[in-house]
Amino acid sequence: MITFKSTEDLAKLSPTEPAFPTVKDLVEWLVADYTWEGHPYNPDWYGYTILIQEGDMNRNLDEIWDGCSLLRISGKASCSGTATSSPSTWPTTSTASAS
Repeated sequence: MITFKSTEDLAKLSPTEPAFPTVKDLVEWLVADYTWEGHPYNPDWYGYTILIQEGDMNRNLDEIWDGCSLLRISGKASCSGTATSSPSTWPTTSTASAS
């Protein structure tokens, strides 16, 4: 899982990755739409982009929800952990791909 909270975070993903153009567009769009003179973008207020990778399916994603896997977060099973961010701030567009 890679978290993108600024355009600088795009350096975490290789430009040769198939998801790069979509992630780049999402991050730039989000930052541009929530930034104006005197009001910098704040990912904790406005949200951020998360790229779920293949290896993330069965591990706990403590970065977004303590003690839960992606399958549990998606409603396939119950979680015993606590969300580390509000679902209302999660982006509604996904860039995940299935293999």
